[in-house]
Amino acid sequence: MIQTRVKENFYQDSVKLMRIASSIRNMEGVEEASVSMATPTNLELLERIGILTPEAQVASPDDILIVVRAASEEQCHAALEAAETAICGGGERVALEEDGDTFQAPKSLERALDYMPEANIALISVPGKYAFSLADQALDLGVNPMIFSDNVSVEEERTLKKKAVEKGLIVMGPDCGTCILDGACLGFGNQVRRGPIGIVGAAGTGIQELACLIHQSGGGISHAIGTGGRDLSRDIGGISMLQGLECLARDESTQVILLLSKPADPAVADHILERARQVAKPVIVCFLGGKRRPDEGNLQFADTMDLAADLALRHTGLTITAPESAKTDSIVEGKHIRALYTGGSLAYEALYLFREAGVAPLFSNIHMDGAAELADPMRPHDHTVLDLGDDVFTVGRAHPMINPELRNDMIAAQAAEADTAVLLLDFVLGYGCHPDPVGAALPALEKAFALRPDGRLRILAHVCGADSDPQDLCAQEEKLLRAGVQTFRSNADMVRAAIRMLHG
Repeated sequence: MIQTRVKENFYQDSVKLMRIASSIRNMEGVEEASVSMATPTNLELLERIGILTPEAQVASPDDILIVVRAASEEQCHAALEAAETAICGGGERVALEEDGDTFQAPKSLERALDYMPEANIALISVPGKYAFSLADQALDLGVNPMIFSDNVSVEEERTLKKKAVEKGLIVMGPDCGTCILDGACLGFGNQVRRGPIGIVGAAGTGIQELACLIHQSGGGISHAIGTGGRDLSRDIGGISMLQGLECLARDESTQVILLLSKPADPAVADHILERARQVAKPVIVCFLGGKRRPDEGNLQFADTMDLAADLALRHTGLTITAPESAKTDSIVEGKHIRALYTGGSLAYEALYLFREAGVAPLFSNIHMDGAAELADPMRPHDHTVLDLGDDVFTVGRAHPMINPELRNDMIAAQAAEADTAVLLLDFVLGYGCHPDPVGAALPALEKAFALRPDGRLRILAHVCGADSDPQDLCAQEEKLLRAGVQTFRSNADMVRAAIRMLHG
């Protein structure tokens, strides 16, 4: 018995919807349940798990879909009622630490500033079509917006960032997943020690990777400022990276500056480097996929994030923790690597390393010279690197670092493909991420190995995290090792091992 309920033009945060779905799955008689926005990706997922109904097929992406499969009509109805009650429940009340009283959660930025007049950052996480208006309001109120939301237009981003410059503010985002400011984590962030290395990054999981590698080697972070992934495009011009560079250049707690980006427009990169040369501090530059440059003056260049972290650490008298030796067994000639990433920066680094090593034919949903675009991102083939945090996968659903269900489904699906020889996986820890990403993946990993009893499938993983993160880095790695998955200290180390396995 399958029943559907559609709530038209009704938005709820995808994390909340995921939690509601998880809750009603535990109700008596419920066999499967989904609570999500009716986006094309989510409809495809409903079809894959066998609960796509005619009512769901005609729903709008702005509608909430509640679909339940249960043993009886009564149990379906009870689950639908429970989900709708949770969706439509009253506004949340928040406790005030000072006196224990409560107040109704504010519905506007102005009202929020009444409660916190000293606030200077607004974290914006709403559907992309609403993010511009809120960020614009924040700037008018003298508050720096950190826009976690994606699906914001380039024109809107440029408008916001130019306005921020005029007001002496900075826009972090859109699609800014991570900032660590004065020790406070915003969005996806890791619990790393304070220290003298500052980061400005147009790459969210890239910031996390750098911060964790530095922390695990004994170093520390002063601030990590996210800019949003498009900041170094020709259309935006690196506005936020230049502002972040200026902030860290003035900051007394920052001794070394790390600049990180996925591919930068060449003219924009040159403009940022010209300004970086004028900074009276060492500046490490890691523009993934960009042209190779020789070190000059106070600038040093790195092709990968582990090398960038090592260069920054050396300026503080430390070096990056040496990697453990990896097995280099070659795989059967003609077999393929499938890399299923939740972190976009990690995916881009992998694609770059595979391209440089001559791995071909190479496909991805990430644009890079030397890699062909997948016709259907849901159906990898040949050698494929997938960024599952891309907009095509996240419209109307939680980011895979929060909700790993899509990636878990793809782990089993790719293991079932006879030509898949190596699966590459990342597991990102920290605040905002899934509380146990490896634990959530274990059933899929067990199924993957069971589907390949010949022992020809190898699964490699990198856990991006710190020993002080809530999920416990060591515990996560131990679970992987017990499941038969080989782990690596850095994403680049994992990719290098996969290349060795491919070429022998």
